[in-house]
Amino acid sequence: MKRVLLNNRVKGMALLLAAMVVSGLSAGGAKDTGSTSGGALDQAKVIRIGFQGSSLIRWLEDSQHFLEKEFGPDGIKIEFEQFSYGPPIIEGLAAGSLDFGSVGDMPIVTAVANGLPIQSIYKDGIDPNSNTLLIPVNSTIKSVAELKGKKVGASVGSSGHHYLVLVLAQAGLTVDDVEIVNLGATDLGTALATNQIAAGTTWEPYGTIFTVNGSAKYLAKSAGVKQNTSTEIARKAFIEANPGITARYLKVQLQLADFVQADRPRAVRLIAEASGFKEADLSTILVQEFDPHFTDFDWDQMTKTKQFLLDNDLINKDYDIRTLFTDKYLIEAEKLYAASKK
Repeated sequence: MKRVLLNNRVKGMALLLAAMVVSGLSAGGAKDTGSTSGGALDQAKVIRIGFQGSSLIRWLEDSQHFLEKEFGPDGIKIEFEQFSYGPPIIEGLAAGSLDFGSVGDMPIVTAVANGLPIQSIYKDGIDPNSNTLLIPVNSTIKSVAELKGKKVGASVGSSGHHYLVLVLAQAGLTVDDVEIVNLGATDLGTALATNQIAAGTTWEPYGTIFTVNGSAKYLAKSAGVKQNTSTEIARKAFIEANPGITARYLKVQLQLADFVQADRPRAVRLIAEASGFKEADLSTILVQEFDPHFTDFDWDQMTKTKQFLLDNDLINKDYDIRTLFTDKYLIEAEKLYAASKK
């Protein structure tokens, strides 16, 4: 199961996702719960948010109620739906069953290349070591080069998949030199703990979780190799019909970022209490860099992600990477947030 099978698997997944998205779009009227009505602006009564893992906006809502305070007085209901990785969030947005979500770089770059009606509107906090390469705790492997000929787990199409290709290249290897096993984050931890694979790549907080609980240990981390640029993304139809609500939603994101930076140990404790994660699982939050705007470095990293997808025939369309992001709602959010602090 070398490169040919890997590419076929990825293409098969991409085709399946595309089929689901097309199906969802064609049934969008049935799936949509009435976030917009009557053609008037800012008429949404429900905001549906897809989230992953240690989501700040989901778990801090339990104790701080930022969204409830912002939208409750207007009778706007907040609905959360949890996902283990990004592509299903893309599907939900494209199908009209979600309004906002947070994903890594690979899903949004792929979505825009495929012409899906999705827009990035905010850059999440960055952890330089968001992606990690793990090995079983009893493994004797000391270097990436020793993975040649061995089974390596990765969520195909994820940031971890891209990181695997890059870290193998650093060691003079390609995907032809290993056997890729397509595993979601939770299954990856089990496979490492039971020695079904020699190594695996994932993203935080799972790298921390698996090392803290004894399922695995680190072989390498992504700082200096790959930056996984996570972003808040949105359904275009929703944000175009609800520009004011969208700006207010991003105002809450800015509040959350300031809340975390003001006292990160407290934020970690609150997220752990709400989510069920251990505080040690969430240590990555303590090293995140918060800047909601894309920098030139971010765009450089996103361009490399796009090129990886093109080189591996995972997308067929090249495009200006900067078109996947709009800052017009963020600019309004910053004005609102600044006014609220006066």
